[in-house]
Amino acid sequence: MRSPNEPQKDLYRIAEAQGGYFTTKQAAALGYGSNKRAYHVQAGNWLREHRGIYRLALFPEPERADLILWWLWSRDRSDEPTGVYSHLTP
Repeated sequence: MRSPNEPQKDLYRIAEAQGGYFTTKQAAALGYGSNKRAYHVQAGNWLREHRGIYRLALFPEPERADLILWWLWSRDRSDEPTGVYSHLTP
């Protein structure tokens, strides 16, 4: 049986690998339905950064948050990122 804290830990692991950001789809896969997402935003635990993209409020904002947002935004229907950027990106 899963601990009640497991979804929170799993979400943190996902967000940690993505500069503190995560998608609605990633949260939903862990059991965070729309009512729980609304609760966490209203409680100040999560920040809604873009449509379908959130950031953990206590996670420091990365230097190039714009690139992470574009990378997450570019995910296709199978939740794979399709956007790329390089060392030449301004």
